[in-house]
Amino acid sequence: MTTDNAIKRIDGAIDRRRDYYIAVSNDIHAHPETGNNECYANRVLTGLLAQAGFDVTSNVAGHETAFYAVKDSGKPGPGIAYLAEYGALIAIGHAC
Repeated sequence: MTTDNAIKRIDGAIDRRRDYYIAVSNDIHAHPETGNNECYANRVLTGLLAQAGFDVTSNVAGHETAFYAVKDSGKPGPGIAYLAEYGALIAIGHAC
């Protein structure tokens, strides 16, 4: 598979679930939690990833709300990593 084909497949997969991803984003935004207290967001995101077949590891690096998720396609090729920080600010909420 060429890089262009891979990008088109990824874009298509994201576009097909766009409304769902926006709803999840809006849900987390509606429940602001300050740093290291993102329990609601943690439950939403780890649940979403587990439902999608990812192996989820919680309580990473001494942070109860930190997690990582891995899904092995069984195919050779590069890995994809995504890093998110979704803590809110006191009295402001989500500022980014």
